[in-house]
Amino acid sequence: MEIERSLYLLVSLIASLAVASSAGADPVWKPVPEKMMTTWGSEVTPENAWSEYPRPQFERPDWQNLNGLWDYAITAIDADKPAEWEGKILVPYAIESTLSGIGKLLTPQQALWYHRTLSLTPKPNHRTLLNFEAVDYQSTVWLNGRQVGKHTGGNTPFSFDVTDALKPDSNEIIVRIEDATGRSQLRGKQAITPKGIFYTRVSGIWQTVWLEQVPARHIESIKIGTTIKPAAITITPLLAGVSGTGEKVRVTASFKGTDIATSEGNGEVKINLPDPKLWSPAFPNLYDLTLDLIDAQGVVSDTVKSYAGVREIGQKRDASGNLRFTLNGEEIFHWGPLDQGWWPDGLLTPPSDAANPFFPALRSSPTAISGAFRKKQIPSSTLRSVSNTYAYVDVAHAAWLGWASNLKPFAALLKKVGSGIPGGNSKVDGFISNTANYNVFVESYMTGNQKIGKRTVRSLRGWYDSNDSIDEQSYGNALRNQLISGDDAYPARVGLLLDTSRNGWGGPNRPTGPSTSTDLREFVRATTLDRRIHKGNWGNQNGAGIGARPVANPAPNYHAFVWVKPPGFSDGSSSLIPTGPDNPTGKGFDRMCDPTYHGNSLNARSLTGALPNAPVAGRWFQAQFVQLVENAFPEF
Repeated sequence: MEIERSLYLLVSLIASLAVASSAGADPVWKPVPEKMMTTWGSEVTPENAWSEYPRPQFERPDWQNLNGLWDYAITAIDADKPAEWEGKILVPYAIESTLSGIGKLLTPQQALWYHRTLSLTPKPNHRTLLNFEAVDYQSTVWLNGRQVGKHTGGNTPFSFDVTDALKPDSNEIIVRIEDATGRSQLRGKQAITPKGIFYTRVSGIWQTVWLEQVPARHIESIKIGTTIKPAAITITPLLAGVSGTGEKVRVTASFKGTDIATSEGNGEVKINLPDPKLWSPAFPNLYDLTLDLIDAQGVVSDTVKSYAGVREIGQKRDASGNLRFTLNGEEIFHWGPLDQGWWPDGLLTPPSDAANPFFPALRSSPTAISGAFRKKQIPSSTLRSVSNTYAYVDVAHAAWLGWASNLKPFAALLKKVGSGIPGGNSKVDGFISNTANYNVFVESYMTGNQKIGKRTVRSLRGWYDSNDSIDEQSYGNALRNQLISGDDAYPARVGLLLDTSRNGWGGPNRPTGPSTSTDLREFVRATTLDRRIHKGNWGNQNGAGIGARPVANPAPNYHAFVWVKPPGFSDGSSSLIPTGPDNPTGKGFDRMCDPTYHGNSLNARSLTGALPNAPVAGRWFQAQFVQLVENAFPEF
């Protein structure tokens, strides 16, 4: 491979932001002007605002979406219903949001009012339910002047039976909201004055409002349980309305469109599953469920659809005696990204379903889950479309994914992604690790399973913590071996890249051989080439040096050593730098780049080991560059 003439692609999803001044042609509504908008937010209109079915785990075919433009008004908290409305607000976006079209802060001394009309033809022998998926915080609802219910809480769905308040033609809904954020109510990270770790508050309706008509005797809710030995799904339905003699509930389970099993009963219903497809993050298999309420004559009076993942969660002790989570009997590291959930244009409400490609599995069916992988593969459709380019997938580094409980499901996920690439996974040339990180390529003077006394090197707590890979070479080869074997395997020609821009760890403190200590901690700390205070530290590390120069074919299975983040580019500022000439884009401040910070649980509350006086991320850091050159290994 001619690395000198090639470009490699790090496959990732980036939510692009755009500035838009309008969405849709409705003259009475437009987003708040001169505010940051996502590309998805710029496509929102009153006609398409969250038009998806809002409750896919308990779904009926007939429903009426009430999202769209409502009248609104803000009054003093002790005022009566307003005589006039101030304008239009786009539901389901909070009044503080750009997409609401209002962008006003509701204070604890105010009340927010919503108003709209609707037409509905009532069905005989049916009840009409008015559903709110989320309203923040205290809600009172009237239909045709009749109070139909109250609710307190900002994040839970609620429903009112409004049958007795309905009229056969036009109906009027009024909703009154109070939100005392900043006082004693639960608020999460909402704040009246957002700063630091706190975010713009969310007041009023912020998830879908909708109507459904259900039979007088209907399935009100279900409780689902699963076991893996024996493999079974247990469904306990809760029924509402006047019970009938001889009624029962029939449940049918299907997988990928094929019926698997059916069972029925008048209480708990159990379905046994032959050849079960277990659920895991790597293989998120889901069974579709259809529930029919059947009367004594065999007539189906109500039908709902749901789904279930068959899995079992537990715990066991590892070789070092530490408790580990298990999923389906196998160890799994409980680890994932932190997503605060605030959008620049919708706040807690994503601008649309299309804006949320990483989380459809939380809300949708098996079809949507496979769609999640397809959405992650959107960039992959262009792989190798430009001549003299190569595609390498970023696979983090050993200190995150080296444990077998992490590496195996991660490899399965990469296979899943690869199998969906247009043209197949042969478009992937390999995988790159240690991007902008400090892990050494190989520990020269010790191995992970080497014993010091009765304990292995990799068992050292607070450093390796039983990680199967103590360096990047062992991690890269272990991952590659997983990827080129078994189902959906990548071709054996795939190779590895390693970012060596700051993992040299040379200079006067570099060990020249193994320690003679018989104490495990002393041995490892004196022998390891990695001189960080803790392996969880990553910001502008003091003592680091430039590693091997970019070169092709440096080791078996490795296509090249490369420099992804040029040496001397800062990892982040040592302290908060206000927006201005030294921080023109207003970048934030991560205290893991603060040399005075004693860290967090991820680095055992250790000092960060960061260099002082660093500029914002991506800017030139002369002092770091000088040190990287001085501590380069091999030396210049």
